[in-house]
Amino acid sequence: MAATSILAYFDHVTPDSPAQLTLRRSCASLLFAQGCSLRLDMEILGHSQIALTANTYTHLLPEADREAATALQTLLGKEE
Repeated sequence: MAATSILAYFDHVTPDSPAQLTLRRSCASLLFAQGCSLRLDMEILGHSQIALTANTYTHLLPEADREAATALQTLLGKEE
């Protein structure tokens, strides 16, 4: 699905609506959890820099840290 198609889902939410922030955060977190790139998340959210997206959303998924640690252990030939 194109970024513009996803943005269309947010058209009915006004900028001052509490739901707007919740929808944006939920969308970004779910896309990231499903393996979408930070670049795509950045574009969907309209962030000017990928660092903002990474700093805002990646901490929400602690299992990504565990997966990265496991991948490194496997690469280095060390089992848990």
